Amino acid sequence: MRVKVGDEREYAAQVLSDAWFHTECRAGDSTVVRDLYFYGPCDPDEAVIVMIESEEANGKAKVRFVGGVDNYMLHIYDYCTPSPTQAFDGN
Repeated sequence: MRVKVGDEREYAAQVLSDAWFHTECRAGDSTVVRDLYFYGPCDPDEAVIVMIESEEANGKAKVRFVGGVDNYMLHIYDYCTPSPTQAFDGN
């Protein structure tokens, strides 16, 4: 695993910068940030999506969860910027 709980969000972003698509998800003024990183084929049925959830405190964001997102669940992240569905535009 390249990223683990307790790592800084900034470090995770550097380590996962090889993703072909990234989106940041913030809900209102929440201190929780979810980053979705897309790997594998640019196909909505085959892409692998890694989610890093971080919490901001004292000016630092620390990773508190590392996992995956099933492709069919992307609609619940419609508040992200850019929208995760844009990852597959044009395919």
